[in-house]
Amino acid sequence: MFRIFRIATLVKLFRGEKKNLSPDHGSMYGKARQLLGQTAIIIPIILKFFPVFLIVYYFLGILGMELFYYAEMVPPT
Repeated sequence: MFRIFRIATLVKLFRGEKKNLSPDHGSMYGKARQLLGQTAIIIPIILKFFPVFLIVYYFLGILGMELFYYAEMVPPT
């Protein structure tokens, strides 16, 4: 659960709040390298939850179609 909060480190990275101990911590190269590292950590986590999101999205689409099947379209004014 707490691994999802790694996204907050990406936000901190662009705000400049996170201090990096590498020699190029102030350079744009250092920030881009750190961003790539964080992204590499987050992608497998997102891929684990992707099927769940897909099922929920599919379920909500079917539910919306069933709920609004008989609704009348209102022309824009």
